Amino acid sequence: MLPSIKITKHGEVLGSENFLKLALKKHNRRRRPTEQSKGVQREDERFFELVEKVLWEFKNIHGIDPDDIDTGTWAGKRLRGELLVKLKDIAGLKYKDIAEMSVFVNLGFASLRDLYRRTKQRKKGKE
Repeated sequence: MLPSIKITKHGEVLGSENFLKLALKKHNRRRRPTEQSKGVQREDERFFELVEKVLWEFKNIHGIDPDDIDTGTWAGKRLRGELLVKLKDIAGLKYKDIAEMSVFVNLGFASLRDLYRRTKQRKKGKE
């Protein structure tokens, strides 16, 4: 029996027909409709500020546009961390969305998570 190729949204799967059926069954085993997929909004997602407002307030407080932050300096890195915390806590953005912004484009999800935690810890220590 010659192997077949099944094209999925995650890429191509190569194998016999029986293997393809088993692979797709295992892949889809956790796919059940959830409240999130039905359009129900989580309680904590209802009260976030608009991203534009958060960016505008950041610019007014610090006197610098987020795209102009010099991340080659310690001060710039700290500003980037503060912006990350605001975008996550106040605007409710996910790391996936934050990573697309120019000031964060060179950071992966793990780096964003670590930067977020360090910045929150630093702020907590100042209080």
